[in-house]
Amino acid sequence: MSDVSPLRNAVRNGSGLKRYGGTWGELLAEFLGTFVLISFGDGVVAMAVAALPGSGRAATPTTIFMAAGDWLLITWGWALAVTLAVYVAGGVSGAHINPAVTVAFALRRKFPWRKVGPYIGAQVLGAFAGAAMVSAVLQRH
Repeated sequence: MSDVSPLRNAVRNGSGLKRYGGTWGELLAEFLGTFVLISFGDGVVAMAVAALPGSGRAATPTTIFMAAGDWLLITWGWALAVTLAVYVAGGVSGAHINPAVTVAFALRRKFPWRKVGPYIGAQVLGAFAGAAMVSAVLQRH
């Protein structure tokens, strides 16, 4: 049992983003959750578009993912993006990862209005950072 005690202390004291606690930890979780959402979501769309024959990036003018497969790739990619974003932010901030969700919670009186502005700011910054990363990756190739 003695080798399990460090694990109990980590759970009791919080691990990962929960260690930061308070509003700053929640804002960091929203930033990272939105960053993950946009990085994976926009990344999968960019990958599918880059494979289109007109993009100049395909091996031949007739190379394309099977046309019916493009929407499957994008759909599953966005599903994975949302899932990962919720895993990143859910335990700390509730994983709003969208300003509309934050405002809706505040309107329903399930979220304090004093946190709406900071949450939206963190979400917008996370979205811009995720989009910038996707853009940087696309420009390198």
